Amino acid sequence: MKKIKLFCLSAALIVLLASCASEEAQSEESIDVTAASEQDIQNEEPDLNSLNPEDMYTELFAMRVAPEKYEGRLISMEGLFTVYQEDPEKDYKFMVVTDEIEACCGQGLEFIPAGDPDFPEDYPDPGTPVRVTGRFEIYDDEGDTVGRLTDAKLSE
Repeated sequence: MKKIKLFCLSAALIVLLASCASEEAQSEESIDVTAASEQDIQNEEPDLNSLNPEDMYTELFAMRVAPEKYEGRLISMEGLFTVYQEDPEKDYKFMVVTDEIEACCGQGLEFIPAGDPDFPEDYPDPGTPVRVTGRFEIYDDEGDTVGRLTDAKLSE
């Protein structure tokens, strides 16, 4: 009887160890797949226009939280043209703000236009729907690391 119990216990232990090894192999495989997927995502050139409003908000928020993941990537976004000047001694800052969620959260993306257009002559009126496409860069804004689009093409 002891031999049967010992045999059953040994068989159960072998099955248990085999299933753990199998789960570990699957886990390692999942990690590799996840890492590959994340790298593919980082290499994509996101077109924020193809996202629904919630996903666009999430992507814009991610750009603020971890701008280094987007650095150098070509990004395109549609929204409302916005301009502001913090004080008369500073340059104007230009943004495109999503019109779908503006009432809720006002997420937007700063951009520096290509060329050297004059404001306000060479720009649309504030609040005009526009599409902006540019290269994402990180810069220091009075101690804060932020991102913006550079060499941006602006179209109505």
